[in-house]
Amino acid sequence: MNRGPLLLALLTFAWGVLCDQCSPVHADTYTEHEVLIARLAVNEGSFREADVAAIAYARAPYSVDQLRAMHHRALAVGRTDSRRWIETLNASLARPDGWPEDRVPWETRGRAGWQRTLDVVHDVVSGRVTPCDVRPSTWGGRTLDAARIARMTANGWRVARCGSTANAYLRRGEP
Repeated sequence: MNRGPLLLALLTFAWGVLCDQCSPVHADTYTEHEVLIARLAVNEGSFREADVAAIAYARAPYSVDQLRAMHHRALAVGRTDSRRWIETLNASLARPDGWPEDRVPWETRGRAGWQRTLDVVHDVVSGRVTPCDVRPSTWGGRTLDAARIARMTANGWRVARCGSTANAYLRRGEP
């Protein structure tokens, strides 16, 4: 009796299980806290790594419940806007419902961007990366929110240095 095909099938199965366990792409790789911060970062700064890191640093100290309360529109359940796909971004790296596939193919670009986002958030939340000179408490678009940012800095808010970001990050008073 030729056991070669059976042995090959068992080895292939075992290799698949072992490789799957070594893969960084697991739903348990990232915490609910990290996924929520990553969703917020995508909502606020797209997939730009410097903005993702700054937002993660600003929001790392807050619990999941606090984040949901602070950012109820961005993290809302049942979004109906054009960015409703943000709600279903998850740790499994599965394509989110409503993903704009025609503009950004998930398999070739979207998944990699989302995983990079999760990795950056994980590194910041775990303390391996400190992207800003002070922990920001708020942020805004450099152009869109320029008047608000100017008022805030005139009233003692400090601009946090967080690298080459699209948004401006601020902290009230001294660190």
